[in-house]
Amino acid sequence: MPMQWRVGFEESDMRNRFADADNIWNGGARNPRGVARALVDAIDQACEEGNGSKGARDPAVQMIIDHLCFLVGLPQPSLDMSPEQWDMIMEAVEKRK
Repeated sequence: MPMQWRVGFEESDMRNRFADADNIWNGGARNPRGVARALVDAIDQACEEGNGSKGARDPAVQMIIDHLCFLVGLPQPSLDMSPEQWDMIMEAVEKRK
């Protein structure tokens, strides 16, 4: 029996947060509400995988947050990072999508 992630969702039904992050960032998502929903799902998945409060440090979560900030006119976290730090996030997402 598959592990239950959330009520009504089986593991096979969960979206891949890394693929979602890649699609949001590289696809140029324009709907802040949809991106915000994807962010909540990504945080939930990261926490379910045992990352707990470290969900905010998850590469997919960070990439989605960055794009959401762009969409709503807030400072993007990636602009305060070194290029090497952002490249590490992008590589981690690419590897797991």
